[in-house]
Amino acid sequence: MRNFFKFLSMFCIAVFAQSGWEHQTNPLGYGEEAMIGKVEAVSSGGDVYEVWISTSRGAGFLYTNSSSGGNWILRNSFPNDTVWSLSDPSITMCWVSPLRGWKIGTVGMGFEDAKGAVVYKTIDGGSNWDKVGLSNNPGDMGVQIQFVNNMVGWASIFNPNSGMATFLKSVDGGNNWVNITQAGGGPPTGGIFYFVDENNGWGVNNAHMASPPYGIIRTTDGGWNWTNQYADPSGTGFSALQFVDLNNGWVVGEGKILKTTDGGENWTLITNTGLPENTQYRCLFFLDANKGWIGANAPGNPGWNGILYTSNGGTSWELQEIPFLSDTNPVFSIFFLDAETGWFTADLGIIGYTTTGGLGVGEVTNKKEGILSLKQVPFGLNVEISFCILKRSQVNLKIYNLIGEEVETIVNDEILKEGVYNKLWDTKNLSSGIYFCRLEVGGFLADIRKIVLVR
Repeated sequence: MRNFFKFLSMFCIAVFAQSGWEHQTNPLGYGEEAMIGKVEAVSSGGDVYEVWISTSRGAGFLYTNSSSGGNWILRNSFPNDTVWSLSDPSITMCWVSPLRGWKIGTVGMGFEDAKGAVVYKTIDGGSNWDKVGLSNNPGDMGVQIQFVNNMVGWASIFNPNSGMATFLKSVDGGNNWVNITQAGGGPPTGGIFYFVDENNGWGVNNAHMASPPYGIIRTTDGGWNWTNQYADPSGTGFSALQFVDLNNGWVVGEGKILKTTDGGENWTLITNTGLPENTQYRCLFFLDANKGWIGANAPGNPGWNGILYTSNGGTSWELQEIPFLSDTNPVFSIFFLDAETGWFTADLGIIGYTTTGGLGVGEVTNKKEGILSLKQVPFGLNVEISFCILKRSQVNLKIYNLIGEEVETIVNDEILKEGVYNKLWDTKNLSSGIYFCRLEVGGFLADIRKIVLVR
């Protein structure tokens, strides 16, 4: 018996997304000598902004105020200082305004030559810098610095030889520092922390540079006292954490992403990214509780490296594949001024820039994640269904009858890469009537087509 149908559209618009990230020139070149770390932007209002990238060698920065995000200039106010800074994790710099910024460094030639920690600070937008010594102990490394306003900030030092962390606090803009290491319950061993205001902060205990057990701790009195919140059972370390308010926070590490919506009282392990289990998540940046980016690196898995993006708090994820990155160039730092304008840094001195939130051209011009096309197989009982996927996503393709009952599952929660797919729907056991073919991509409806099946 011949099977035929009518449908709303006879064609598939195959739009493939180009990368939403562009590669920018690092004036230091490429390789170990061009290593860079944290990127951070500060807005002066409107479209005027300044962007800073911490360099790994010396006391310098890469700086730009270009509206196109490029034209990087090397600035070094202390060219004779023998210092270096961590690139991974990229937490050695902080700006609270276009005028006030800080960078922590390690005295010496490198990891095995660490001789203490020093802070560089400016109050005039980088025109002039002051230097404050934090430690001259052999083995001490400057790990992280963060200020929440012009006056109040914290710094951490870690000594891999002794496994000891030193936690410091300043209430005068970084001129003077008080050692609060001996406070009860803390501080974060390994030196990674994040504060949302003068009182509330979280820390990683221990960081991936220290030894297990690994966990998350919290303070509500500005770092003087800490309480344990989460003990991680995985046996792998953490790399970065961020809170956007008192409730919503994220922590990432080796093969894991954790989320909290209650200030860290409970943490949820994210398992729906679609990436391999050995993926390393080294950095993250969230604008709010919903929109965020996470650097993803899966060693030995080319094509699974780039930046994970969510617009719904982790309900679904997209992998923004970046053609100028490989599995040997993990992303170290991400920063966005708004939902569109952002930067990242990666291993060996790579800089990326976007004005589309990292979304590709096709993704911006065509908001649908996939387009369905239906085709009759002549004199057969099958319907050929074609659809386009614009980026690697979780896909569902199902058939429903007129009253909304599911009659066939063709693709069930599969992770599919960018491309055009063809599936056959066998209709031999179905009666004449109206059916609907529904395509869901990344947890959202992408397209739906009406089918009139006539025997």
